[in-house]
Amino acid sequence: MWMPRRKRLPGASMSRTASPWLVATQLTALRPDGSALLSDVTLAVANERVGLIGPNGSGKSTLLHLFSGTRTPDRGVVERTGRLGVLMQRSTLPPHATVADLLGVADVMAALARCDAGQGSAEDVQCIGDRWDLTDRVTDALATFGLGHIPLDRLVHDVSGGERTRLRLASVLLDAPDLLLLDEPTNDLDATHRDAVHHLVRSWPRGLLVATHDRALLEHVDRIVAIEQGTVRSYGGNWEHYVAARDAQRLAAEREHANALATRDRVRREQQAARERQARRDAAGRRGRADGGVPRIMLGMMQERSESTNARLSGTIARAQADAEARVRDARARLEEHASLALPPARSGLAAGTLVVALRDATITVVDNIPLLEHVHLEVRGPERVALVGANGSGKSTLLRVLAGRHPVDERVIYRGVPMSSVVFLDQHATLLDTHATILDAMRASSVARGERVDEETLRATLARFGFRAEQAERNVHQLSGGERMRAALACVLGVTNESAPRLLLLDEPTNHLDLTSLEAVEQALRRYDGALIVASHDRHFLDAVGITRIESVSRWHPHTMSDYPG
Repeated sequence: MWMPRRKRLPGASMSRTASPWLVATQLTALRPDGSALLSDVTLAVANERVGLIGPNGSGKSTLLHLFSGTRTPDRGVVERTGRLGVLMQRSTLPPHATVADLLGVADVMAALARCDAGQGSAEDVQCIGDRWDLTDRVTDALATFGLGHIPLDRLVHDVSGGERTRLRLASVLLDAPDLLLLDEPTNDLDATHRDAVHHLVRSWPRGLLVATHDRALLEHVDRIVAIEQGTVRSYGGNWEHYVAARDAQRLAAEREHANALATRDRVRREQQAARERQARRDAAGRRGRADGGVPRIMLGMMQERSESTNARLSGTIARAQADAEARVRDARARLEEHASLALPPARSGLAAGTLVVALRDATITVVDNIPLLEHVHLEVRGPERVALVGANGSGKSTLLRVLAGRHPVDERVIYRGVPMSSVVFLDQHATLLDTHATILDAMRASSVARGERVDEETLRATLARFGFRAEQAERNVHQLSGGERMRAALACVLGVTNESAPRLLLLDEPTNHLDLTSLEAVEQALRRYDGALIVASHDRHFLDAVGITRIESVSRWHPHTMSDYPG
């Protein structure tokens, strides 16, 4: 794989112990309402590969903007040395921008062309500087990411989202940066081009900080920095090491919670025993006073002493109880911080061997009856789990829409063994949810549509199992992040009673734009689902986690004359 060429200064070292390219000290970033999104963030990045993780909305992109200098911290300092290369999720280009504009080479390439034609000026030579080899470097960079077929004068709006991401990756490499800042570089990429990004990260010799939810990519980093409660915590090693550390924290939180509960119970027993002992002493004192054998002055002193003792005992008991309750609250908070969802099985009633759906020698066409897929043979029986794989634009999404009854196909070549009412299609944006409804309303509507009769308490309990507790269930769907929307959709789809799940679930790139917490929640929900599953995904970790039993490559059904379509 091509890597950017860079002249090494005399004595320069590429070791992993070099001075840091970036040092951030006690950074704070505020939200528009003045509350802290990030606080007291201190981090240094040297010649190492660092993965940055955290829930959607936790501040990963903001942190990269602070590091790159496109945003000024509200407090704290960022120091940078060397050359910086930045790839952010969103970039703004003029409407008629070309590929050369996106790469940032339009002016230099034009100057080179004039010089090659013998028409160069002093201004052209100044513009070119030391970049006389730029044409070769651009060619190499485009070839690295499978973009050699795209001319530099093509308009950016005429390339796909995945091609645009790869072009932006190529652009940041052209200047041979010392430090790469990457924000979700594998979003919208198919498996082949994800592999190219993985190789880039794995072989990158200088500093690199990548914000990502791609667990396969995180296997290639040297350490992981997690945003936790508005600040950062560093974990040595790659994703595998991070998972081990996180699991250890979860076990420690469970033990701490159990110990706190045991301590609270012991304190309560000791308090009760102390009260009973004091009550017996008080009763004995009252009997002594009733016998009349104690002088009146002594009776007064004994009464005062008893009252003082009771007051001290009450204070001691109250403090001990408050301390025990505080320990339980703190332990419960840490436990919830590390807790995973506890979902019950979602039963579809689908028997093994039942023909769910079949396509036999089907031709699937797109605009103007152009064949996208030909001679498609696909059969799913019982609770099979089938992955559809292939390059972007190869027809996976279109095939799913055919199976969902949303794209036309000759009815003589499709066989449905389950009613369409028991087939659910979930795209990556979970568009089946009414964006004007609350999560609770969407759950209620889905339950009614399936004929379930449940009260609001049951609806809320179901949503809580999917991570939407208390007032979170009343949030509007349009306010949800991608991961939250997918979790809410699965809660609606898999049923309140857990006995009315669909017999066939069709998923189109369900992991796109999900944070790691939501990814694991979706995976757990699907593992508990016992119906048939057909999923298009480039995420190998996800496919392994949900227990795929068969992989179908759509490329074997491509016509010989096929080019890429938005499939």
